[in-house]
Amino acid sequence: MGGAWFLDRVEIEDARRKKSYLFPCQRWLATDKDDGQISRELVPVDMSLKRKLSRKDSSAALRNEIALEIKAVMTTYYVKVTTGDVWGAGTDANVFIILYGDKDSTGKMFLKSSRTNKNKFERNQMDEFILETVNIGELKKIRVGHDNSGGGAAWFLDNVEIDCPSLGRTWFFPCKRWLSESKDDGEIERDLVPQELETAQYKPCIPYEITTYTSDVSGASTDADVYVVLYGKEEATQKKSLCHSKRERKEHFKRGAMDKFVIELEDVGDKIEKIRVGHDGTGLGAGWHLDKVEVRRLHDTGKMYFCFELCLTSIDSCVLLSTNACSELGNKRFRRWLARDEEDGAIERELLPEKATKEIISKDGQVKTQELKIQDKLKAKTYVVEVFTGDVSGGGTDANVFITIFGDKGDSGERKLHKSETNKDKFERGRMDRFPLEAVDLGKLYKVKIRHDNAMFNPAWFLDRVEITDSSTQHKDIFHCERWLAKNKDDGKIERSLYVKGYDGEMSSTGTVRSTKYGSVTSLQSARSSDPFSKSPRLTKKQLTQSQEDIAAGPTIPYTIKVTTGDGDDNGTSSNVWIKIHGPKKLHTGRLFLELAQKDRCTHFLVIVIPYEVTVTTGDVPEAGTDSKIFMTVFGTKGTSSPIELEKNEDRFERAHTDTIKMEIDDVAPLKKIRVAVDAKGSRKNWYLEKIELRNMDTGTLSVFKYDNWLGKGKEGAKMSVDLPAIERGKSVIDKTDYKISVKTSDIRGAGTDANVYIILFGVNGDSDEIHLKNSDSNKSPFSTNQLDVFTVTGILSLGELSKLRVWHDNKGFGASWHLASIEVEDKNTHKVYSFHCDKWLSTTEDDKQTMRELTCGTGSKFSPGSDNKEQIAYEIEVTTTDKKEGGTIHNGWLILKGSKSTSKVFVLKNSPQNKILRRGQKDNFTLNSSPLGKLESCTVGAYEREDQPITDAVESRAAMWHCYEIAVTDTSSGNSRKEGRELKVKDVEESQIAKVKNLAPVKYEVTVYTGDIKGCGTNANVFITIYGTNGDTGKRPLKQRFRDLFERNSVDNFQIEALDLGELTKVHIEHDNSGFRPGWFLDRVEVMNLGTNHCTVFPCGKWLDREKGDNEIARDLYPKLD
Repeated sequence: MGGAWFLDRVEIEDARRKKSYLFPCQRWLATDKDDGQISRELVPVDMSLKRKLSRKDSSAALRNEIALEIKAVMTTYYVKVTTGDVWGAGTDANVFIILYGDKDSTGKMFLKSSRTNKNKFERNQMDEFILETVNIGELKKIRVGHDNSGGGAAWFLDNVEIDCPSLGRTWFFPCKRWLSESKDDGEIERDLVPQELETAQYKPCIPYEITTYTSDVSGASTDADVYVVLYGKEEATQKKSLCHSKRERKEHFKRGAMDKFVIELEDVGDKIEKIRVGHDGTGLGAGWHLDKVEVRRLHDTGKMYFCFELCLTSIDSCVLLSTNACSELGNKRFRRWLARDEEDGAIERELLPEKATKEIISKDGQVKTQELKIQDKLKAKTYVVEVFTGDVSGGGTDANVFITIFGDKGDSGERKLHKSETNKDKFERGRMDRFPLEAVDLGKLYKVKIRHDNAMFNPAWFLDRVEITDSSTQHKDIFHCERWLAKNKDDGKIERSLYVKGYDGEMSSTGTVRSTKYGSVTSLQSARSSDPFSKSPRLTKKQLTQSQEDIAAGPTIPYTIKVTTGDGDDNGTSSNVWIKIHGPKKLHTGRLFLELAQKDRCTHFLVIVIPYEVTVTTGDVPEAGTDSKIFMTVFGTKGTSSPIELEKNEDRFERAHTDTIKMEIDDVAPLKKIRVAVDAKGSRKNWYLEKIELRNMDTGTLSVFKYDNWLGKGKEGAKMSVDLPAIERGKSVIDKTDYKISVKTSDIRGAGTDANVYIILFGVNGDSDEIHLKNSDSNKSPFSTNQLDVFTVTGILSLGELSKLRVWHDNKGFGASWHLASIEVEDKNTHKVYSFHCDKWLSTTEDDKQTMRELTCGTGSKFSPGSDNKEQIAYEIEVTTTDKKEGGTIHNGWLILKGSKSTSKVFVLKNSPQNKILRRGQKDNFTLNSSPLGKLESCTVGAYEREDQPITDAVESRAAMWHCYEIAVTDTSSGNSRKEGRELKVKDVEESQIAKVKNLAPVKYEVTVYTGDIKGCGTNANVFITIYGTNGDTGKRPLKQRFRDLFERNSVDNFQIEALDLGELTKVHIEHDNSGFRPGWFLDRVEVMNLGTNHCTVFPCGKWLDREKGDNEIARDLYPKLD
């Protein structure tokens, strides 16, 4: 009947050693009181504390007086138990837990008093419990069970999470099983082990004694959630509530009361420079009138205490713009409200130490107090905040506005902008409102965070800028915004981070483009920041391994890692796989966790290449910031990178800001140019780009790309994309030029088109980007039958020696089909003319139904108009085809001769039923008339399909293969007879990139798309694909077929794409435009077959392309499955 017991303390005397021990308790041992425990572990404290207490004329409980000492020797575990989300998962039984560490175990402890819920262990509910015990060391396992009592004893346990602040550890124990005699395996107790890679580590905490003194004035008490933050010289703690529950809050912070709390916080050192105290403003009587706060911590020896009395102090300088200037209290304490409806409306304030003491307890219990001098004491300041509301329709707000100011010495905490000194109705359209804010010296300001609570009838607010003046120095900092803070406007956000004009520091924790599922590389490496107010991040062991291992210094090297898993039934794993690469002298990479690109038997992992630091400067003009997506493509001597999105991360690309982004880019250096493009979407479609700088972190080379103009739509001179040349040592790497493009439409019936025609030129300096051939210089209606149309493209960066072009149309108009004969491109600076032979349809209904063609080129034999070189030379060419089986071809060939002076135009070797050439073992002779080429150096040769014999399947593709054995060329210009001519036998091809491209022949690729077999996996959206190979890419191609429903559940769709030979395929990029009433799509895989070689490459996916499923992506890069 009377089992409950309140134990005060236990004293033990060792008579033999004449030594006494004091074990304080001051807790209930009862199932229906306190935390429900009926057994407790007690630890001894120094007996001098008893003598100290016996001399105190105080009625305070023993535990309350020495709570700090007890906390220092005990270990507190915060246990979070999550019940599963299945039917009948909750339990009415008595649940217990046993903790097993590497030093000891706790014994059975019942989980009685949940801090989070009145009815504990209900379905899909998390319950938190506090357990105090001796230090048992690093947790190795736990045992969870129940006594099977109550009406519904069966329990489905999802997981248990245990946090121990004094050890700086959080362990995660997954379960996901029943504890029931009638379910699963019938067990009602389970042993759980921690998931090692989810074990979080952070800075261990120590106990602090926090004593608050509530003022003795009317209405001074509060039932809100009061919290504190301690600031030392080098560290700051997390924000920590003083009370664990609403019940505790109701018992504390009464008028005129002194309340003592012992809480575990990060160790900020022996000196506390300031504290921040506040509450959450909840409850009926939230307003609180605070007198002072005392903070006490135990020295490492256990015999000494450091005590700080912290109070609100007056402002040193009275040079204020405020109407309520400071009082004449000097540096004395004055009490303040923490209340929304009192004084300045602040519910959070910063307190500075008024007195610091050191207490030393002698063996006889005597307490000696020594006052310490506070050195380098922080000063309180007043910052004058001026808020400018934009002059736009509906720009004002009725909501409550809050601001946080950040400096290099800390932040102000969130403050409500309560009373404007300039306007009765604050935050109205086109007005400036002034607010004085008191705060401890923040140092150099760099950021403000401003928000509103979306309250009242008209909460939407257009904020132009914020200006903050330090009243002691009159220095002003400007923070531009020029955006809405509104749920129904702009991007729907009501909180913004604004950076000071000219700020070039990091604007987010994700400062790198290369990211993992746990965060960016930068955020992991900077987790242990040198910032004196960093808040001890909690990182899992996996993250710590990635960020803290002793990794070899020096330049990065790209590694391609190929892992092959066995094909047995149980050879795979769902565990986290990592590798460590070891080099000489004990150097290694550290653990590199392999994030799977796709879940197949054999998977390709790629560690990307050269590290760059990209610095983006947005101009200082009105509305310069943007919400658009920004893409950058880098062009260099070694090739071209894929388009890279410069992620906004919320705070980047704002007016007058400089953003630094760390990323890894394909090794294309030395850099020649970059292409910057925007999608002109979002509420702010335009962006004023001043410049971009790229620094190669391996070589230190800096390339600068200047623009100083608009990108987007609507602004004068704005472009959707722009090519910017690299500037090195003050000189542009690439000059601008004009191109004259002559397009010849064939002389056959229906050859002309009404569609919009586009081309892209490719050369040694990359590509020209899309060029719309819209206004012909020679004809009013371009692209008519047997018509030559001339277009002039001015002011674009020179592409150097051209290699190919891509031409297509949009298939719009009544007569969209187009038969293109040829295209000639003249570089107006060099007067070189490049010829591109086509002689094919671009049509969805004719020929092979392709509307895009890629054409190779060679420098033409003619010079541009104005040249006086009209000499022609005949070159005799003998082509020998091998006598090997299937060495000949029925299709066409072509060749280009290169000499020391010039390069010939493309010479076509045309096959037909009447002119059978290039057959097995055959020698064919041709004559090429050309301008003088000089000494012959090389010959580029290739093949392409006949128009009257299109390749439609793999069998026919074999006939397109041609084995050229030898080419003999005779220059007839050096003598009167052929015998005197010089003969050149060419058996090799140029190794340069341009020659390689010119040697490529058009190839048909069959693309097979497999849609998954799960509910709702088909799509109505428009799908596009880009295929990448070692020789280039296809460009973005639509996957369309007339009169067919494509990409339905469990369907297989086939498409044909023609492109210049891509070589070995490296990846495909597939996406959809999210259009239609059912755009979500589950793609199983893509297969690409080269119809010329019959080689098939498989690109596994097995993921959703859906804005609402999976990772919400609608575009994916797929990599080939290895054979």
